[in-house]
Amino acid sequence: MPGEGQLCSLIQEAYLIENHMQGVVLDILVEMGIIRSHHIWLDVELIEEAIQNVLACLEMAVFSVLQQYAFHHAPYSGDVETKMRLHKKDERQAHCESDFVTNGIKSFQKRVSFKAASHTSKGVLDYIHSDVWGPIKHISNGGARYFVTFIDDFSRKVWVYFMKHKSEVFNMFKQWKARVENQTGKKLKYFRSDNGMEYKDEEFLQFCKDKGIIRHFLVKRFPEQNGVAKGMNKTLLERARCMRLNAD
Repeated sequence: MPGEGQLCSLIQEAYLIENHMQGVVLDILVEMGIIRSHHIWLDVELIEEAIQNVLACLEMAVFSVLQQYAFHHAPYSGDVETKMRLHKKDERQAHCESDFVTNGIKSFQKRVSFKAASHTSKGVLDYIHSDVWGPIKHISNGGARYFVTFIDDFSRKVWVYFMKHKSEVFNMFKQWKARVENQTGKKLKYFRSDNGMEYKDEEFLQFCKDKGIIRHFLVKRFPEQNGVAKGMNKTLLERARCMRLNAD
């Protein structure tokens, strides 16, 4: 039975071997330049991401087995609390090594990267970004706890509407749409938002369908895809905070 120190070294060596194998495979793909598969040319970057994900899954499986072995090995087995009370030094060492195993597995998890989306809007109201921020801890004088933004992709003009509840997004959208279309004489074509229920209400979706507005929804748990609206929310909050500080 190897000791805790030997187990730690074994895990480190396994990690280095797996990492080296992954690098060798990817180097071979890069040197080939492009790869033929079923008479279709595939981009090397996409192949690299796929190979990285597969190897990451294999690494997680290997270290999961090692983790199970580590926690069934002394001093983890038996009456742990009694042993930890009697041996404070062993407690610190065991905690360090168990954290190494757990953190090692977590470190292999990887979110697939994606390129920033670019829009070729040629006029006002061709493409609109929207996002809801809130709730805020301190309610405004008018009772608002949220605000919704509408950003024109072509001109970068921003409209902000304050709300008491998230369910008011659809009403604010109709007010904003009627106002800007009347002022500009143009029609809204594309509307981009996240997958929040306030944007996916059946009445909201049907309204856009009847008006010929094409909806673009973001992938869940990927707020980076809505960078225009998220960045504007941050800018608005920073400016509001600055004005409040100057007012004091």
